[in-house]
Amino acid sequence: MDRDFALWRDGSEKARERIVSKYYNELKVLARHQLRRQKRTASLDTTDLQHVMISKILGSGTIAPKNKNQLLGLAAIVMRRALVDMARRKTSQKRAAILVSLDEDKNSVSSNAQNLLEIHNALIRLKVISPQQHDVVELKVFGGLSNREVANVLGMKLHKVKESWAAARNWMRVVIENGL
Repeated sequence: MDRDFALWRDGSEKARERIVSKYYNELKVLARHQLRRQKRTASLDTTDLQHVMISKILGSGTIAPKNKNQLLGLAAIVMRRALVDMARRKTSQKRAAILVSLDEDKNSVSSNAQNLLEIHNALIRLKVISPQQHDVVELKVFGGLSNREVANVLGMKLHKVKESWAAARNWMRVVIENGL
């Protein structure tokens, strides 16, 4: 385990800054990946979204990841919340919605793209039914993580991640397509 993560959990601001500096580029890749999927509907640029993630992670006195995988998973969650908030503002202003996808093989915008708010609402319901499936979907769709990366972040076996992803994706499609 990286010593700086332990120091971060003990409250060291310098350790937090070193970790953010060390993983700055990877956090930027996560933000770029997510925004690329948003086509032209997102009003944030990569650096803005990355800085929102960083400020929320650093600004919380209770968040203390244990390793790089947890940091990246946390960044995915923070990014999802930021994009959902942005989508809510846009929807309330009668603008076009942000689109994301539940594609089987990749997490990208496609002709079958679903509204971000619909996915967010379905995710809230899924969390009650299966917290594990919720976490898998959140990390794949909003974090852009591969099955292997999700397995590492959640401490799951790869085949269980694939099973959870398939079941959650199918359940969410039914819920979203039928307006349930």
